[in-house]
Amino acid sequence: MTQTLKDLAIGFFIVILVFGLLFALGRLENAYTREAEVLYIQNGEVTVKDFSDNLWSFTTSNSNEYYKTQLVTLHMNMCGTTNIYDDIIEWVDIS
Repeated sequence: MTQTLKDLAIGFFIVILVFGLLFALGRLENAYTREAEVLYIQNGEVTVKDFSDNLWSFTTSNSNEYYKTQLVTLHMNMCGTTNIYDDIIEWVDIS
């Protein structure tokens, strides 16, 4: 009986580990970065333009970190599609 419980626990752990790895790999496959320039900041919303002339915006609790013409790196998520217009900004690094 004890060996059966150990085997079940090990099997459960392996299943959780496999699903976790698949989830992590899926997130990596959908991730990319994009360089952009800050256009303006208003009420905690920062609007940027990437070098393909796409506009993006994100909210921040500390808008004092950003200023006009500042370069930032957008960490993007493709959301599993090839359509750029549904992509999401996951986080932003200040260049």
